[in-house]
Amino acid sequence: MTDDLFDQYRDALRRGHVAAARGQLEAAAAAYSEAISLARDRPVAHAGLGAIHLRSGDLRAGLREFDLALARAPRDATSLAGRAEALSGLGRRAEAAETLDRLSAVHEAAGRAREALDVARRALALAEGKARRRQVERLTEHVEGPSGAAAVGRERTGHGTEAPAAGLDPSALPVSLAAAPEPTVPILDGDERMAEAEDAFGRGDLELARHEALVAAEAFRAQGQQAAAIDACYLALTVAPDDPAVHLVLVGLYLERGWRSRAAEKLLLLGRLAELDGDEDARARVCLVVAAEFPGNPQLAALCA
Repeated sequence: MTDDLFDQYRDALRRGHVAAARGQLEAAAAAYSEAISLARDRPVAHAGLGAIHLRSGDLRAGLREFDLALARAPRDATSLAGRAEALSGLGRRAEAAETLDRLSAVHEAAGRAREALDVARRALALAEGKARRRQVERLTEHVEGPSGAAAVGRERTGHGTEAPAAGLDPSALPVSLAAAPEPTVPILDGDERMAEAEDAFGRGDLELARHEALVAAEAFRAQGQQAAAIDACYLALTVAPDDPAVHLVLVGLYLERGWRSRAAEKLLLLGRLAELDGDEDARARVCLVVAAEFPGNPQLAALCA
């Protein structure tokens, strides 16, 4: 590939990432398709287009793109996670579980034991099997110690309840959410705040909807309802896809759930967007989190150099 062609490819890929982060799915799909046409042997644009298809609800098209990405990079964690999500959505649970087995092995080989365990648990929830159960027990003992592995064993024999399945992503110490602006009103019940956000959204008051959804996310987080907090952030991003405060709250929630890879990916994207927009305040917040949580990550460190 010539330098000029590579610059065109890189520009198309950047435009795809920016459009995807801003919720502009058609523009993102067009940019990723352009990048693919310029460099068909590279996996990143295929993975990006696959993710756009998933967000658009076209699971089969997403699966096709993730398979193309994996043909070029068989151990790419993002593509494996996307492929598993597409297969699960299509009802192909056994194949999704097998893909998650591969993703768990990739995480473990890279020293990400917590992520490997989360993914292995998800695979087990999709398709029970003796080998898969033993893998979860082994990883649990490694991450949580003998008592954790014993709890998994009790689940297997019926003397306990199944632990909630972890998310597909990847992506574990909690990060302080002090980097995000504090709500200007007291945090009340999360359900009440979420109802306020949805009501404001229905009336077309998008700024109030963003604010109330962010407050709801903080309230749910304080109540230990991380999944609800993440849903509240997604509502906030619907009306304010570029808001660094919402993205940083999501980073904190991802870290609390042990999704370090996913948190790192969001920080990387947020840092690049801040650089493109010239938003030094957002960049400084990103760098605070990077320093606290990912001091040894060269890609993230480069954003703050």
